[in-house]
Formats: sequence, C-alpha cells, structure tokens
Amino acid sequence: MNDKTKLDELTGAFKLQVDSIRESVQDVFSKDKSDDQEAADTAVKKEHVVLVHGLFLHGTATKVMSNWLEKAGYSTSEFSYRSVFEDLDNNAKRLKEYFESLDADVVHAVGHSLGGVLIQHMYDIYDVHKKGRVVALGSPFLGSKVAAYFRQHPLTSAVLGKSIAAVNESQERRWNSHHELGIIAGIKSAGIGNILTRVLKGPNDGTVAVAETRLPGYKEHITVPVSHTQLIFSQRVSEKVINFLKNGSFEDCD
Repeated sequence: MNDKTKLDELTGAFKLQVDSIRESVQDVFSKDKSDDQEAADTAVKKEHVVLVHGLFLHGTATKVMSNWLEKAGYSTSEFSYRSVFEDLDNNAKRLKEYFESLDADVVHAVGHSLGGVLIQHMYDIYDVHKKGRVVALGSPFLGSKVAAYFRQHPLTSAVLGKSIAAVNESQERRWNSHHELGIIAGIKSAGIGNILTRVLKGPNDGTVAVAETRLPGYKEHITVPVSHTQLIFSQRVSEKVINFLKNGSFEDCD
C-alpha cells in the first residue's frame, strides 16, 4: 500500500467520523431544553465544565456531552484548538488563558482523546489555581501505537499534525497535579485503528488501547463497552463523568 493510498484511507475514515459527529450534534440542537434542564441551570452556577475535543475535531463535537452536563446543573463551554497546525505547548498556553478568563469558582475539565493529553500538559507546565476535577476519555497518555504507525509515512504524518507528535515523544508522562483525575477507557474495539492497522494489542476502543490510557497518578480508572468515538456521545459515559465531577468517584454516591 503506497503513501497516497494510506492518506486517502485515513482521510476517508476521519470524514466518516466527523460526519457522524455532525449528525449527532444536530440531533441535540433540534431538541428544546427540558424542564429538568431549565430547573438545573441554577443549581451549580459557580461550577463550570470545559470540554476539550480530540484530533481533527472542533468544540461542537462535545455538544452531546455538554447537554447531559447542563441537565445535571453545570454550565459548560467547549474549548476549540488547532490540533493539527499548533503544537501541544501553544495549545496548552491558550487553554490556561481560557481557564483564567472564566468567571466561576470551580472549573472542571473533560477531555476526549488528544484533548485529555492537552489538559494533562496544561496542568503539568502551569499552576492552575481554580478548584476542579478532570476526566479523560480514551486519552493516549502513554503513547499511541496507531499514531506512531501513521507517523512512519510522510503524508499521513503531515495529516496528523503537530499536537499528536508530542504524544509519543515522552514516555515519562504522569499526573502531578493535586486536582483529581479520573480516566474512562472504551473496550469496544471498533475504530480506524483496527480498520487501517493491526497494531493495537489487548483491550482497546478501536483507536486507543486501554494500556495507553493508564496515566500514573490518576485517582480512578474504569472501562466501558463503547468505542473511541462513542465515548463523547454515550449517556452512560456522561453519567460517569457527572459522578466523578460531583464526588471524585465514577460510582453514584448519592
């Protein structure tokens, strides 16, 4: 298989993923706010959740999860960044500045895939003074075999861009912040990693292996039977995220 064929397959696979996300987001916007959501809007006004998307995507990709969080009473916003054309350092600087601009007593962060790595990088190089917890969804903290496979080829490496390059550069990454970190990994092996490569070993979500998500220093780590993309659309995952933001545990403590 030549580089052009690999590039075409990779581009096509991600186009299907983005189209699927767009349809799901449109479904959310087609519904009016429920009475429960409107009542909850006043419940946690001073607790805000920043959602950070993954590679190739935009903040709107996290709108489905935002909807569930808002029903639980949180205010939310989506942080969009240039995952291809900016490196991890510059994106972390922008994320830190965004955190500081928010008028909230508590600011939580939820990151999908590369978004979780970006959040970890921000906490690693900056002092974040606002209280809050962090949840990472399918984030390849300890390297990505799928990304490493595609970075062997010049064309597909260029498509992946600058931010993902840092994922495989550091094998010493760990969670050093006092903010509590919870990690959710998918174990439904359906995604571009298994469609276009055979490099994933052990339980995985089709793009990221469970072993790649186990960042030393986390408070809790769980697996759920969803794929990589489904992590940001699953109601069950959103409920687990809400539990952790409220209680520091994925289990419902109420």
